[in-house]
Amino acid sequence: MSNQQPQVNGTDLPSKSTAYYRVNFTGQAGEYFKIWIVNIALSIVTLGIYSAWAKVRTQQYFHTNTLINGTGFQYHGQPLNILKGRIIAVVLFVLYSFAVNSVPIIALPVMLIFVIALPWIVIRALAFNARMTSFRGIRFNFEASYGEAFQIVLLWPLLIIVTFGLIIPLIKHKYYEFVINHSSMGTTSFRYNGKISEMFIIYLIAMAIAAGISTAMMIIGMVFALFAGLASAADESSALMIWLASSGASIVIVLYLALYLLMWAFIKTKTTNLIFNNLTLDEHRFYADLNFSQMAIIQFTNTLAIIFSLGLAYPWAAIRMTRYQACCIQVIVSDNLDNIIAGEIKKVGALGDEAAGIFDVELAI
Repeated sequence: MSNQQPQVNGTDLPSKSTAYYRVNFTGQAGEYFKIWIVNIALSIVTLGIYSAWAKVRTQQYFHTNTLINGTGFQYHGQPLNILKGRIIAVVLFVLYSFAVNSVPIIALPVMLIFVIALPWIVIRALAFNARMTSFRGIRFNFEASYGEAFQIVLLWPLLIIVTFGLIIPLIKHKYYEFVINHSSMGTTSFRYNGKISEMFIIYLIAMAIAAGISTAMMIIGMVFALFAGLASAADESSALMIWLASSGASIVIVLYLALYLLMWAFIKTKTTNLIFNNLTLDEHRFYADLNFSQMAIIQFTNTLAIIFSLGLAYPWAAIRMTRYQACCIQVIVSDNLDNIIAGEIKKVGALGDEAAGIFDVELAI
């Protein structure tokens, strides 16, 4: 990966000395496979109870192996707190199912209560995930009002139906803006300055990709149907018709998989670049240069490996994708990183641990 200085959107960088730190991920497939397989086995044996410990082990591994200037992130989530949240979610689901089946008339009121509570649940979940993460002793944070979450979680998505999905880029823009602008590292807030038009362009190109592959799928299907019809009219053997039908179906399935993977890779690549290239932390900036074709190749080969290994290649695929995405991200610090961290620690003082303890239960959503 090139270490050349990126061209960053926005105004000129501050006059202070600028330091560029490329993010590095040092996780290894073999190490993660051991964690992953043990997590699955113990979660099955304990009927899901160990899944809380499994999540903590996984998060700790990925956090500590994601490095900036040689220092990894830390994950502070506690398994018992995560387990409490999951138990609460399961109990509420069981009570809801029992109540609805026993007294159907209460189904609508109960569902309405859940819908009303959903923005609050989202805030709690985002706050928990942020406050359980730290870098060099500085905890991240997330704070937002119920009204703001209500718009993002419930109000804007309602427009998807009436706009036939055309409003999805706007919703994605609003969501990233909501999450980033209410997040902070210690006392310093993140800011997102991306344009709505840029998000619309990403989705318009993705739709063009989908339209092209869909057209190819239709043409191939029609061609094989035509040959099958000609074979039938000529009283050819049924084996030939079966072969034509199965071949056509196989090609359509492969093209459908390619369509999904290409759209995912394109949207993931472009939105990640858009977000990081318009992300700031005070006067410090970020830069991402993910490549669409590289992402598509990694995702396609990862998917094939997982399919043909019956899932056993998942750890290798996860490590491979994470390593590529991490190495394509730079942190652009308008000063020395050590000075920034030291100053932030002084501002935060003793508030960090207390704030993190407020949201000590992860709510499952």
